[in-house]
Amino acid sequence: MHRPVEVSLGSGTYPFWSCFKAEFLKAFATRLPQIAYAAIFGLVFLFVFQAYHMGGLNEILAEEGHKSMYYAVGLLLFRTWDTLLFQLFVLSSTVYLTLQDSQTGMIRVVCSQPFDRASLALCRLTSISAHAALFGLAYCLALVAWTTAYSGLSGIGAHEASRVLLAWCYTIVQTASLAGLGFALALFWRSVAAGLVGVFTSCLAFVLLLITVRPLASDATRQLVGQMAVFNSRLPVRMLPLPKLWIWINPNEPVPIETQLGFLLAAVVTPLVLCIPALVHFSRRDITE
Repeated sequence: MHRPVEVSLGSGTYPFWSCFKAEFLKAFATRLPQIAYAAIFGLVFLFVFQAYHMGGLNEILAEEGHKSMYYAVGLLLFRTWDTLLFQLFVLSSTVYLTLQDSQTGMIRVVCSQPFDRASLALCRLTSISAHAALFGLAYCLALVAWTTAYSGLSGIGAHEASRVLLAWCYTIVQTASLAGLGFALALFWRSVAAGLVGVFTSCLAFVLLLITVRPLASDATRQLVGQMAVFNSRLPVRMLPLPKLWIWINPNEPVPIETQLGFLLAAVVTPLVLCIPALVHFSRRDITE
């Protein structure tokens, strides 16, 4: 008979897969993911519609000698991502899914289960990051689907398709990383409203810190600080394996992430480091409120 994988953390032992599945399905039961998928496809369509019918994207691509989806999807990815709407939605959803049971008092029931709070938080972090990764996948699918509907698939071979898929991977990892960041910051608060204010204020404060510190730092320090670009919600523009048609993007704009190591530091290490004090706080927090 198959036995669930058990992970030991602190003094508790728990079936990780069962806990992850319960947290994932609990988030799914809120109907937030289903609404998100429909909203993502609808909003991406509005951006694509505006780009082709009002922004003259077809004419711009024709002037450059490119008409296929492969050349349009990169521009639309940067254009939609830089609005920050998707990132704000991911952060807001993460805060809600992290704090919903704390606000209703169900956190006392959850923490009475036979595993420690750090284990619970780890399961919740994993499940919320999984939902965020699915949001990122839906975002990429919607972008490619609507762009293909307008530009078609002519000129798309195995090489171009593999590069689009690699760009998807960067975007999905960045989205899951943003959820991890929101989760770590949300653990310091008790209610959803307080969590939203705290998370957005923290991100804004760090962005202001970046703006202040980077011009005064050396090149090496500036590059290191730039690795925290997950706070800026910037995609690794120069790393994405898509055609660099800098039509709607300022080519002289500094891009903080340009290496694989920089991307890993920003997308993986930063949220994990922030989770350490958050887990310590959550483990010691009074839940009798």
